[in-house]
Amino acid sequence: MDITARKHSFGSFVFLTYSLCILIFTGLRDFEGITHHGEFDAYLTKPLNPLFQVIARRSDVMATFGHGAMGLVLFIYSANQTGVSFRFSSLAVLIPVLAGGVLLQGGILLFAASLTFWTTKSSEIQSLLFYLMRGFIAYPLSIYPTLIRYLLTYILPFAFVSYYPAQYFYRGQASRVGLYTPAVALLVFGFALLVWRRGLKRYSSTGH
Repeated sequence: MDITARKHSFGSFVFLTYSLCILIFTGLRDFEGITHHGEFDAYLTKPLNPLFQVIARRSDVMATFGHGAMGLVLFIYSANQTGVSFRFSSLAVLIPVLAGGVLLQGGILLFAASLTFWTTKSSEIQSLLFYLMRGFIAYPLSIYPTLIRYLLTYILPFAFVSYYPAQYFYRGQASRVGLYTPAVALLVFGFALLVWRRGLKRYSSTGH
């Protein structure tokens, strides 16, 4: 695989998964503002799960279409360049892997949002944990030093969003690590959910 095709293959997974992530989890991205304006206080008075209300609050449809279209174009291009032939069995793997990538990013957004309960301002932490670290996975993990590779695999496992799935599909299924993406996503989201529940117990209003 040439360098351009490799870069586009990683980018395709980044854009595709983020397009769905931001469709579902926009409320988590904006959680700091929700708490500061007192909107979250109103959620606590309703007979619905507060997290469900935050997630269902709104969706960034424009970002979904923009990132989704770009991801689809890059995916088709990189598949054509590498001669990958997608059969039904490939889709049976691709769909759970993409879903895992969406849930994994949602889990990291949930973790960052949960820190608002302790810091009241989490946008800078969100930018660091999510947007800055996510920027690394548009490129092959192998170009980074060991510390960054370890961080993106075991601490903030963004590598399971793009690098490992792309390795599976575009290297003749030589690497099966990408198949663990759904399991890793469940672990990340489960941990973030525990942090959310702990923070919710200590929440006090910061609204105006």
